[in-house]
Amino acid sequence: MRAFLAAWFETIAFMRQNKDKTVEISSRVMGVSPTIAGRVYDELMPMFNSTGKYNPKALEVLRRSYVEMGILPSEPDMSQLVTEKFLPSASK
Repeated sequence: MRAFLAAWFETIAFMRQNKDKTVEISSRVMGVSPTIAGRVYDELMPMFNSTGKYNPKALEVLRRSYVEMGILPSEPDMSQLVTEKFLPSASK
């Protein structure tokens, strides 16, 4: 898991630093024009977390949503559902 996450964050860093190459490759893989791939890049890249750390405010919203949607009868202890222990040490 640690190796996978290290590679994932390395990939995200590469994509952020090399938009043109990323668009070129993704255009071929997705079978779309570079213009479309560029738009997809611009829309999606900001969503990629470069550290793997959880946003505490987002976790609080998620915790409440389980009750609001009727999935759970009470708000769960999020420390039992998420962990950062597998993140690469450089991301901690």
